[in-house]
Amino acid sequence: PLSYSYLVDALSAGVTTVAEHYYFSAGVAAAIEEMGMRGFVGETIADLGGAFPSKETWPQVKKSLQGKSRNPKDKIQPVLAPHAMDTVTPELLTEMADFAKAENLPLHMHLSQSESEWKTVQKHHQMTPVQLAEKCGALSEKTLAVHLLHLGEKDLACLKDSGTHAGYCPSSQLLYERSARINDFYEWEIPVLVGTDCAASCDHADVLAEARTAAFIGIAHNAELRLRETQWFFDSICDRAYQFWFGQKPFTPGAPADVVFVERGLLAEPVNDPLNNLFFSATARRVRHVMIGGVFCLWDRQVVHLDMEDATTAYRQAVNKITRAVEAARK
Repeated sequence: PLSYSYLVDALSAGVTTVAEHYYFSAGVAAAIEEMGMRGFVGETIADLGGAFPSKETWPQVKKSLQGKSRNPKDKIQPVLAPHAMDTVTPELLTEMADFAKAENLPLHMHLSQSESEWKTVQKHHQMTPVQLAEKCGALSEKTLAVHLLHLGEKDLACLKDSGTHAGYCPSSQLLYERSARINDFYEWEIPVLVGTDCAASCDHADVLAEARTAAFIGIAHNAELRLRETQWFFDSICDRAYQFWFGQKPFTPGAPADVVFVERGLLAEPVNDPLNNLFFSATARRVRHVMIGGVFCLWDRQVVHLDMEDATTAYRQAVNKITRAVEAARK
């Protein structure tokens, strides 16, 4: 139930596929499936720190995935989710990276996401988080490295050469520390996937709004990066994201097909350039219908597969239960 709020917000904004990396992944996956959405879901692995450090999680995840056949048509797909370079030991990350390659799984991690992570890794390993991840074999074309706030030229070269995809969540990054240097990704031709991060740090799932924010930040730091680069930012939430997660280009035979219906109207006129109009004028309120895999999951702005009254009640009950547990633990 705790996943309902953010997932409903995502679906209402035209998001059909969620990349989830944190805890209680089984419950999140169940909620995604219940709503008819797609999800690439991984349970956070951290043996050194983080919210719930454990040496037992990885063996359990490994056992559940090793040698198992996976149907690419399933809407819920597994990913490996090592937390970060200051919460996962190099030995464990190396083992996970090898496993990801052997099982052909995406690796979704947070990397160089804070100044404290950068300082910790420098202190213990005398290298940057990106360099340590590379040493562990964790960087490849099937790696999504989220945040990347602290980078030098050697780090950027490493990301480019390995084909690693950068996960850029501008609102979340600005709220917590500072924005990653989006212009560096553009200039170094590092593929970018724009995301919203999570409800705790962003509190909305409108990926068009996030992409627009990313574009504004890029333009503010580089006057030459203007509206002519709209396609680059749009690809970051569409084509590149699609190819990373599904391993193929959209609109090809056999590719998963989702359709988002965005309504026109006075507030969106004139439409001289449809892409610029969608990118800079569209908001979640213009999303009318969403079809996922040939099935309508949002119709006339109403979620189809979820009773909103029941979902709201379940969500509030879950929040109250957690609140009471926290208050009891503090006494």
